[in-house]
Amino acid sequence: MFKRIDENKWVQKYKELKENPKTRDLLKIGFWIIFLIVAVILVRSMTPTTEVQKVDKKEVKDISNYGFTYKDNTKTIFGVVYEDKMIYYYDNNKYYKNNDGVYLVNGSVLEKQDINESWFNITPKFINNLTERLSPNTDNDIKTYLVPLSNFINIFEVDTEVDLTQAMNYNVTIQVHETNNLMDKVTLDLSNYYMFRGYPDTGVITIDYYNINKLNDFSLEYEDLLGGEV
Repeated sequence: MFKRIDENKWVQKYKELKENPKTRDLLKIGFWIIFLIVAVILVRSMTPTTEVQKVDKKEVKDISNYGFTYKDNTKTIFGVVYEDKMIYYYDNNKYYKNNDGVYLVNGSVLEKQDINESWFNITPKFINNLTERLSPNTDNDIKTYLVPLSNFINIFEVDTEVDLTQAMNYNVTIQVHETNNLMDKVTLDLSNYYMFRGYPDTGVITIDYYNINKLNDFSLEYEDLLGGEV
């Protein structure tokens, strides 16, 4: 029996390689590589696998047109938005807003106004941009976000040149209410923002959204009144 093994061509080849000083070291390295591969396979097979569950992020639908009611401690504004156009009512006046500015609607005449209100910037898209990378505290369909004040100022004021080093120590609080994955109400506590910028605190801002993505384009009539200015 032992003679048969000894005569096996593979055994003979192994002996030749082992006796040759040039191939002896390579043979040792080969055995070590085989040993390591087997060891890794054994360790992996003995290690319990943990199933990683994929958590689907709740997708909030895009909002391109809607009605809204804006409230703070100083004013209440009603309006409708279709893409980048807006009609709003404030202080018994009606206004039309497009990319060129704000117009007082006086019958069939649109009178351009020197108005650039900061609340124009608070849109559903703005809220999504502020909160999309943050983890909220969720209570049913209400999500509460703590937004770093520096991030808020950068997005809200766009081209600000203010030193925001100290702003990193503060947050603004935003609550988003959703129904069927649609944002239908937001509240913003901007008290830290008003304090940091030295502005009067107008209280918590509440914006209700309704008729979401159900409006027709109302802007054509007003663009016609502008005589093709836009």
